[in-house]
Amino acid sequence: MENFTHYEEGGEARACEAQLETVFRATRDMTLDAQQLRVMPGHRQIIATTPPAESAYACPDLERATPKERRTVALVLGGLVEVLDDRRSLRQLEQHISVPLYNELSKRMRPPGGTQQGYRLHTLHTQKPRPEVIEANGTAANGQSARAVAARFHRLRYGWQCVMMKMIDDRIPTHW
Repeated sequence: MENFTHYEEGGEARACEAQLETVFRATRDMTLDAQQLRVMPGHRQIIATTPPAESAYACPDLERATPKERRTVALVLGGLVEVLDDRRSLRQLEQHISVPLYNELSKRMRPPGGTQQGYRLHTLHTQKPRPEVIEANGTAANGQSARAVAARFHRLRYGWQCVMMKMIDDRIPTHW
């Protein structure tokens, strides 16, 4: 039997009329027992008020990046992680990043000989919301901690160019 009740940790209870309608349709022909209706400790029940639009919650089928595109993204994003860790010159990636991103990263650069922490691109996930755009996210790790990384690439005549890159400064212990 499908579980028609959804829960939200903490927060305010919200309503979803489509969910209630589904529950009412399902319960017309059967009886739900107390186990199926109980709210888990520390959770609040979400209840429905208005049905969502047909496509409101639909996730579009996103095109996957080809292996060659994924390699390009991994090399450029890995290089940018090394740039932010003072192990690579920003000029080495000049052809692969947009001018605004280059200017922003050059402002943030520390003087040479800074403290290298050894971050390397550890995981990478890519998707193509449009044929000319690749969005990438992943983690950069150095053994003791990991940091989230996100980037956006646009296709130009000569290849892919990184137009946005963010490395979250909060370090996540890798031993948790």
